[in-house]
Amino acid sequence: MHRVATCPKCRTVYELDEDDIGHLMECECGAALFACHARTLEVFNLFCVDCGIEHQVRGADVGSVVELVCGASVRVPSVVLRLPVGGHDLAARAASEWRKQEMGVAVDVGGANQPARHARENDDSSHEAKPDEAKTNDQSVHKKVESRPVSASDGRSTSDARLNSRSDRSSESRRTAPSQRNLGSTLGIFAVATLFIGAVAMYLLREPPSQRRLNQTKATSQSSRSIGIETRRIPEAQSSLVIAGTGLNLGSQNTGVSSLPMARVTQAPSGNVAGVSGRRGGYRLPPPTIYALPEKKTPRQRIAVQVWKSSFPNLQSALETAFEKYKRVQKLKEQADASNSPTDMKEYQKAIAGAIGLIEQVHELAVAKSANQEIATTRYLLAFLYLKAGMLPEAAVVGAALARWGELADPSTKEAGLIALAATQELSDLHWGDEGDLGELRQMEEIANILQSRWPDDRQNDLIWMNLGYLYEAFNQPQYAVRIYENILQSSEHYGTAVLASGMSEWNVLRQQQAATGKAIDSEDRKRVKQRIAKGLRLVEQRDGELMVNHVDARLALAQIDLISGKPEMAEQWLTVEPSALLSSIRVRDDDDESKLLIDEAVARQLYDVLFHARKEMGDTKGATQAIEDLAVLVGDSGEEMATRRITLLKSAFEKLKERGEMHNADFESAKEMSNRIMQDSSVVPTATVLWLGESWAQVGERNSSAEPSGQNKFADEAARLAAEFFDVAIKRNDFPKESLQAVQLRRIDLLRRSGEVMQSLKQIEDMLANEPNVFTLQIAAAQCLQQVAVKYERSSDLVAAIEGPSGFSPIWGWGKLVTTLHATRYSASATPRHTEQLALAQYNLFWCRYQLAFQIKDPEEKQRQLTAVEKSLAKTVAIMDKKSDWYVRYKNLLDQISSSS
Repeated sequence: MHRVATCPKCRTVYELDEDDIGHLMECECGAALFACHARTLEVFNLFCVDCGIEHQVRGADVGSVVELVCGASVRVPSVVLRLPVGGHDLAARAASEWRKQEMGVAVDVGGANQPARHARENDDSSHEAKPDEAKTNDQSVHKKVESRPVSASDGRSTSDARLNSRSDRSSESRRTAPSQRNLGSTLGIFAVATLFIGAVAMYLLREPPSQRRLNQTKATSQSSRSIGIETRRIPEAQSSLVIAGTGLNLGSQNTGVSSLPMARVTQAPSGNVAGVSGRRGGYRLPPPTIYALPEKKTPRQRIAVQVWKSSFPNLQSALETAFEKYKRVQKLKEQADASNSPTDMKEYQKAIAGAIGLIEQVHELAVAKSANQEIATTRYLLAFLYLKAGMLPEAAVVGAALARWGELADPSTKEAGLIALAATQELSDLHWGDEGDLGELRQMEEIANILQSRWPDDRQNDLIWMNLGYLYEAFNQPQYAVRIYENILQSSEHYGTAVLASGMSEWNVLRQQQAATGKAIDSEDRKRVKQRIAKGLRLVEQRDGELMVNHVDARLALAQIDLISGKPEMAEQWLTVEPSALLSSIRVRDDDDESKLLIDEAVARQLYDVLFHARKEMGDTKGATQAIEDLAVLVGDSGEEMATRRITLLKSAFEKLKERGEMHNADFESAKEMSNRIMQDSSVVPTATVLWLGESWAQVGERNSSAEPSGQNKFADEAARLAAEFFDVAIKRNDFPKESLQAVQLRRIDLLRRSGEVMQSLKQIEDMLANEPNVFTLQIAAAQCLQQVAVKYERSSDLVAAIEGPSGFSPIWGWGKLVTTLHATRYSASATPRHTEQLALAQYNLFWCRYQLAFQIKDPEEKQRQLTAVEKSLAKTVAIMDKKSDWYVRYKNLLDQISSSS
């Protein structure tokens, strides 16, 4: 859509920028013009080049090609230049103020000076219209209209100097009717008070963003399209998408163990699934809060002005007539409110239309006579009536003009500024569907600057600034909110709240920058923001005396800053240490302990997430586990999510258990408790995770199996038993990968044997060998089980079974047949290095079993004869072995042992 507009007085065409919108400017003909979005108007006049007449078009048709009454087809422009009440004098003052502001220096949020914008030069080139554009564009564009942009400076002295500038007034004596003037002010005083309250009520009645989200019920399942918006956001930000003013949470946090990918037996589940891994110690800052603006509100019906062309003998007479009209409006308003009758309301609106038309004429007469006091009087009346008529841009412009240049001693001067503020606030509400459109907020800031400059001691100014800062936050512009909150002086009762809000806004700015660039937040920025938030928190906690929602948000931010700065102890203190004892003083459900503060569940999860990672970094496994369990109690154990957190902690516990050195019972039992807690509802745990648990426990057992029997082997046996149980659960799953079945079965058999469940292991092997007797790995495992039973019970019959296999029809071969079969395979064409290794293992165990069997013989002669035979046979084998082989040392040691016992 093009931004081309026509002066309604001289028909000069101008090309506008977005910065021009919402400001007063001067046309070449001297007319004071107000640039506004056409969509804000129900209807407006559009000049037709063909017929030379203005035709009414609808603001809703912006950008569309419409057919006028004269038959011409034109495209409805997106911007309009309107004639506010005023003349050359008003426009000249506006232009002067704009030039002063152009010479100023804009200051960014951090205080760095930025070059001021250069004034736009007049563009005398002609504007060539496109074929499908409106015919109004066929006129030459003589120049760009110079607008007054909103200053980004937060230096009050510069703003005050600019706002206090006033043009010279005529020394001619003014005559007006004091009683009439005061009557008008009196009649409007209550209405103005109401308008001001409406302007700041959003701040007074508002809840912090986190508190607003408390009202969500089924909002987590609602999609962003259900409110008519498209969430073109950073992917990480989706989980914290909320609706400003409603607290609707569009994100889903239904992530956890069920989304873990299938992993190999030795691979740990990914810790990123729950979004808990990140820059330091696995912690990642949650994405900044992104507000999705609701649809703009429907504007009030705009009352069409009744044009008057009356003749008055003098200005005084005209002013008296204007007051009569104004008083009639007030009377009809009271009557319509009392009766609630459509007829009375219609009469009231008709009276407004007539009063505005007449007062506009009186204002023009006052401007022509340079009667400043009468100009101020009529502007006050017009600002009030424009607002009542739904003519919001006009009310904002006229009210702001009177507030800027009116007499300080006159109460209506300030009232006009409040009217302008209320009108701009309502305009902002009408444009909430457009996040990039901040024109109304900038206009509100300009009006607030006027009020601050001219009435610096008024306590209402602080509420206006706080309201404006919140609106900038709600429009996802926290960088502007930082500047706004700094207008609150230290002497104000709202100073603590402003400092805290400023710090939280800047923290959100830094998080937005991190999300956009992927770069970590600078340490100096973290330090600065932490100091500001801590200062504000201290002030509001002293004032409030009890825990409030904004205290919770601040303590969460401070804990996050310390955690990512490598200070987990301090992060924990922000959440647990008295006097706040934050985590023990909150609830997330209405039916919980009412003495505790009700907060948003998403915030509670973030609090415990910080505590979990802080304790984890401190090495406090028990404390980290307790944080998980406390969160489960607070929000209700959501199965998958809690399991993911437990897995994150359990991974660290396993690494600690697998470290070489003495294992502590507390560490082992803590890991065991977490492991069992994960499997409490095994239906939500993927098979990949079950396999990972099994292999992790198996590795813990293997690391400790070589420890001394006193005090350490119990851990190895228990770890092997747990691993075997997890593998058994995984094997029975329908989704267990069949290609891994044999490997996992063999792993489980070995674990059962190592855990002392030898007979159970042997039974598993026999069942498998019944179908596949030629599996060397299974035969070796079976022989090892028989050998282990023989050692345990010291029975020669068990040694014979290990050597020759069990009697009867058992499929188990024993070491003897294994050595014979593997020897033949080892020297066949199909031999592999694996066969060589298996033969060495089987042959070694065969010698060992023969030695043990001979040693148990009671007859000394027979015992010596058998030991000599074993020693002779083993010596021949050792003589031909490769001395570099790993097995050579073991064989040689066994030979030395037999020789010494012969």
